[in-house]
Amino acid sequence: MTPGLIGRAASSTVISFRPSQSTAERELAELPGAASVQETDRKLVISGTGQTVGAGLSLPATHRITANQLAG
Repeated sequence: MTPGLIGRAASSTVISFRPSQSTAERELAELPGAASVQETDRKLVISGTGQTVGAGLSLPATHRITANQLAG
């Protein structure tokens, strides 16, 4: 591994939650700083930068979706 790759991996931020209703995974993937979005058993896991956390919580709220079981 190169130092740049290690630095990027170390600074990765991950948040997860169960939305109260369906969300557009495509919209979540387009969040600022988002690197990946995965959904398993209605649980969303979003990986990215620090910007991703705020944007990842704001987007569901704009659609009146509650982020249940939030973890980061």
